[in-house]
Amino acid sequence: MKILFFLFLCIPTVTALAVTPTTITVTEDAGAKLYVYNTLNQTMAFQIEGIYGENFTLTASALKIIEIPPEKRGGNLRIKEIYPEGFVNAIEIPVKVQKKNKESSLGIGSFPLTFASVLALTCISIGVYGWKRKKRKATNI
Repeated sequence: MKILFFLFLCIPTVTALAVTPTTITVTEDAGAKLYVYNTLNQTMAFQIEGIYGENFTLTASALKIIEIPPEKRGGNLRIKEIYPEGFVNAIEIPVKVQKKNKESSLGIGSFPLTFASVLALTCISIGVYGWKRKKRKATNI
């Protein structure tokens, strides 16, 4: 009976902070988007801390899209829902940095390296062929 009474007291105060995605990947070229949704029926104040900071308020059932600029380092973002009574509902999201993709092996940037390796293999093949031919002539005489 005590547990039921305790749950009855806690149910009206349980709230939720809806944030998606749960892990943010920031690329070097472009940033990332974070969606914050106010699930309550009242206007709430929000605060974002970490590698990006912003304070804003959302009306009941409102959505805000946060543009996170490109960063050179990873870290964490803490999104806090601040209540008028001083309580804070918070969530922490890891932020990862995705490196820029390198050019393919057939790209223009790798052409000198490809040309040099093909030239080296050709010279080695010609050298081995000439050496074997010379050795074969020496054994025939």
